[in-house]
Amino acid sequence: MGKTIGVPREIKKDEGRVSLTPASVRKLSGYGNILIEEDAGLTSGYSNQDYLDSGASVISSKEELFQKAEVICKVKEPLEGDIEYLSQNHLVFGYLHLSSSFDLTKRLMDIGLTGIAMELIWDGGHYPLLTPMSEIAGEIAATKGLSYLDKEDPLSLKVVVIGCGVVGEAAITKALSEGCRVFAVDLDQKKLDYLKKKYSKYEGRVDYLNIKGSELDNLIEGADMVIGAVLVPGGKPPIVVTNENIKSMNPESVIVDVAIDQGGCVEDVTATTHSDPYIERNGVKVLSIANLPGSVPGRASIAISNEIEKYLPFFLDREWINNISGNRSYEDSLQVHNGMLLSKAVSDSLGIALSTLI
Repeated sequence: MGKTIGVPREIKKDEGRVSLTPASVRKLSGYGNILIEEDAGLTSGYSNQDYLDSGASVISSKEELFQKAEVICKVKEPLEGDIEYLSQNHLVFGYLHLSSSFDLTKRLMDIGLTGIAMELIWDGGHYPLLTPMSEIAGEIAATKGLSYLDKEDPLSLKVVVIGCGVVGEAAITKALSEGCRVFAVDLDQKKLDYLKKKYSKYEGRVDYLNIKGSELDNLIEGADMVIGAVLVPGGKPPIVVTNENIKSMNPESVIVDVAIDQGGCVEDVTATTHSDPYIERNGVKVLSIANLPGSVPGRASIAISNEIEKYLPFFLDREWINNISGNRSYEDSLQVHNGMLLSKAVSDSLGIALSTLI
């Protein structure tokens, strides 16, 4: 017998995505009943009727949806308007990013539910549920940041990208397409060598730098825009832009912290929104929008849903808990269960005791 899946409407500010599109609902319908909260898909371009036509039930009450569903499939981490309806019987599947929030982690542990961080599902040498959102986030980070720079000649703009994974690579691509001068910073020389080949047609417009410390400080000081794109899977990222760095930068320059979902890589950063995207510090605009892909909900929802439909079924099997230990694809995604914290990365980040499944 299948499990009942509930898809609530996202309530995070400026979050327009939905976790399952009608097309994915059709593909998952054989695993159990699927409940969609009324209007959950509107901002992504899907009507309630679209979901009814796909075989789902549309529920007008959030409370009723949570009561009936065993699996809560959502995009962003649960907020207060979700948490009040969660119980020990729920499995929550979504982008949890628990390393950024002690309070949320403790709340979920106290409830005793099962929390699956879909961003940590691993397959084929990458994180398939994180990669498409990282590509979008990197592109939007560069676009948003550049929109605050008032210079007519893009070639005069110095853009520093710190961390050249999926987010950083997407940001570099966008900045180059806009005509900027780019400095790609990463401590992985193989990654830098790969980028040098990829961007060979931009020779003279990109520097590939394996630097840190004072060399990085000097680079940041002269930058028009710095994009912080470092990632520690499941854990808090290191601080790569300090308060002293911000003080050294020219007024009117811009910093974009794309690592904010995991706690941020800019010192003393706080999350902002699409509606109120930056905080000015010493004349420098610091953008730290916690859900960058949420600004393109149609495109982002399709990308998320196409991956969720592949990996959610593992957790719809009632024996999944007996099959997850040692499973490279799914083991790290299990963050909390029956009041226990099972993620070493989260434990190290937040100082909460680590438990293990028996």
